[in-house]
Amino acid sequence: MKLRSVWLISGIVVLVALAWRVGSTAVAKPLLDPIPPANAPDWSEPELISFENFSAYLPRVVTSPVDDTVLVVFTLQTGALPTTTDPYYMISRDKGQSWATPFAQAIYVSAGARSLEVNAAIGTDGKAHAVWIENLALVYSHEDNWGNAPTLISSGGSIGATNPILVATGSNILDVVWSEVDTSGSFDVKHARSVDGGATWNIRSNVAATALREDQAMLAIDPANPNRLHIVYESGPSLQRSVFYTQGTIQGSSVSWSAPIQLSADNSKDQRPDLALRGPQILVTYTHIDTYDGSDYQLVFGIGCAQNCTQRSSWGNTHNLSGTYLTVNETLPFFIMPTMAQLFGCHFVYYHGVNTQLSVNERLYGVNSCANWHVGGTETLTPVTSRAINPDVAAHADGWLYMAYELYRPETDKTVVQFIRGLVPEPGFALYLPVIVRN
Repeated sequence: MKLRSVWLISGIVVLVALAWRVGSTAVAKPLLDPIPPANAPDWSEPELISFENFSAYLPRVVTSPVDDTVLVVFTLQTGALPTTTDPYYMISRDKGQSWATPFAQAIYVSAGARSLEVNAAIGTDGKAHAVWIENLALVYSHEDNWGNAPTLISSGGSIGATNPILVATGSNILDVVWSEVDTSGSFDVKHARSVDGGATWNIRSNVAATALREDQAMLAIDPANPNRLHIVYESGPSLQRSVFYTQGTIQGSSVSWSAPIQLSADNSKDQRPDLALRGPQILVTYTHIDTYDGSDYQLVFGIGCAQNCTQRSSWGNTHNLSGTYLTVNETLPFFIMPTMAQLFGCHFVYYHGVNTQLSVNERLYGVNSCANWHVGGTETLTPVTSRAINPDVAAHADGWLYMAYELYRPETDKTVVQFIRGLVPEPGFALYLPVIVRN
């Protein structure tokens, strides 16, 4: 049975909408779950891949470019103290049908150190790599070294490193971006490259360094052009952030960065960007927040570029991809956190949020470019009775899409990691561009 069909009533969905205006944006506020798009994945039933009695956070799922491997990493809280967190993983060699071990395994267990924000990648040799924050420091470990002490990439400064993103290109090239505080006290986006499979990280650069806070960087690299780096990040004071794009070119042991391009309006509450490459095209998604009567309402916005993307004039207009305003509970995370994967030339974007007409809980939703985003339908992946947050997605090129997310269990007061996978039908209809772009 398709997971997306669980909440249909006798196979029929009636969409009742109200005109709901917040600020200057009119949206439809559905009273029942929206109709899913025709090309929505056929999702499996959710599977617990962390532990019943320990909380787990911020799962990240990655796939191998050369075989059927699926890797999920997450932070596991193994005790009551803040320092009792460590990076864990589950790995499948058959596209998520089964797992190599019956229980999640530790990438590293530290003695009295707080481990957070683990991120991973798989190279063309099929080997996995992981980075995470260990106390204040950014550290790295190769799959063959898991269980042993990691390699230091950055000490993290006085406050600590945060939000690392890792990309593997080929079998030996690894790139990581993260944020840490500079000597003036502001967060900057930094980059480091290893060309020897993570043994050393000698190519380093500052991506974005101003008096404002630069954070939440996302990195993408075209394997056909591994010396061209594409980065989006958020910048601004406090919660008044804007989304920026910059492009890095590696020559020898140095990196030159293009002048940052501002993709969203000044101090516009646009945060948590993601990006995807498809040939010369770039699609950037992010959380857009409108405030009305003191409350925040959130949408997923997108903006694209076809070529010459270091020029602002090459980027199109921003578009509302998700359609309907959502809110979040007044606890972490504060944003609806869009995540993106590509299949058959389509961009699939997933996010969480609260539709206050239906539930007090965050639920998981999805839209995709080949169904003309929310116009062609919205997936609803989780029921009203549970709180599901922080989805992350990845794909294999043959049509399999994978998702890991957090599920709160009130009976144990724990947050666990769930995994689902779904087969996306090959498109038999006209494709839509991700967003309107300028040539």
